[in-house]
Amino acid sequence: MYVKTRISPQAARDFLRGRKQGKFLLARLGSTVFLKQSGNVRISVPNVEVGKKALAFVKNLEQSVKVGSQFHALVTKVLPFGAFALFTPHQEGLIHISEMPGWTRENRGSAEAFVSLGDVIPVSILEINSMGRVNLSGKPQQG
Repeated sequence: MYVKTRISPQAARDFLRGRKQGKFLLARLGSTVFLKQSGNVRISVPNVEVGKKALAFVKNLEQSVKVGSQFHALVTKVLPFGAFALFTPHQEGLIHISEMPGWTRENRGSAEAFVSLGDVIPVSILEINSMGRVNLSGKPQQG
């Protein structure tokens, strides 16, 4: 089954870096994304639920990566102290357990209690350090 969407042609060109078209895998979701410079996107998905997650992730290509930017990130690894999440096809960040959705001082536990491998969750960029490492927050942003 395929899901189609469109992103801005400029975002597509920036991602493709001179190529006319390209594809990338969202292996955790079992999806393949086909992207053209025109901004047309076709996503191969196994079911509707995965299609919704993949669409949210693809929309990240239109966001600039800077502190405060918000994304839908795919959880790729869960450790006791936090989780790593892919927020663009080439960039991953760490969500410390204290920044997990649902975590409070009273409601502690390991990261597995708050997120699971393959979850797509809303995150925002807290910090990009001098080495390019990205720290993310999964907590709702205060408006």
